[in-house]
Amino acid sequence: MQDIRIVRPLGFLSGRADGWRKELNAVYAGDERPAYDIREWNADHSEYRNGITLDEAEAAALLADLARCFRRSAPARKPDDSSVAETAQRPDILDILKEKDLLFADRRKTGGVLWVFGGRELDGRMIALKQMGYYFTFVEKGGKATDYHPAWYLKYINETPL
Repeated sequence: MQDIRIVRPLGFLSGRADGWRKELNAVYAGDERPAYDIREWNADHSEYRNGITLDEAEAAALLADLARCFRRSAPARKPDDSSVAETAQRPDILDILKEKDLLFADRRKTGGVLWVFGGRELDGRMIALKQMGYYFTFVEKGGKATDYHPAWYLKYINETPL
């Protein structure tokens, strides 16, 4: 069995009566870089069952495909055809944040920025958003809109400053 070390829990997907839980985690799985991992773990994380481990590019592709599946408005991505992913209409960032149950404050209409409440526990989600073209920056002390709590603000869309 491969040695998998959880770096950071990213999400709970489902649970079973016997205590096993399907989870999304950032892990080290023998590589130098952390990866995204979906699999079942027992309660104390001492045992796991078959799952899937994805590098950052694979996870971003999966996220984009799932977003299209659930939106049903964009064409499906063709394997090995990055031009389709680049030209497909990008989902609205507010819809994405709502789907992910992230708390946010949108102050863009009044000259401010879009804030997402939360700390470094959101790193994985922000990386996934970056892969979709939304560049967030972390601020430990947030801003006025976050009552100076840790938060992320939207800095770029497709590397274009807002």
